[in-house]
Amino acid sequence: MWANTFDWWHMGWGFHGLGMLLFGGLLIAFLIWAFRSVGARANTPIMTPRNLLERRYAGGEITREEFEAIRKDLQK
Repeated sequence: MWANTFDWWHMGWGFHGLGMLLFGGLLIAFLIWAFRSVGARANTPIMTPRNLLERRYAGGEITREEFEAIRKDLQK
């Protein structure tokens, strides 16, 4: 009778203990994923119309005259 009262299942190492370990592992994995995804977004440059215009000009897609005209138009 005494052995049945204090066996592994009744001390919390049955399904409850394994479930708690699984839940804790999933919680830690989620937190790691969340922090990494926030950090990845922080390193992404914000693309404004001015940045896009400068990138197009630097890449040779538009001429200097087009760049100046669009830049003036954006400043309005």
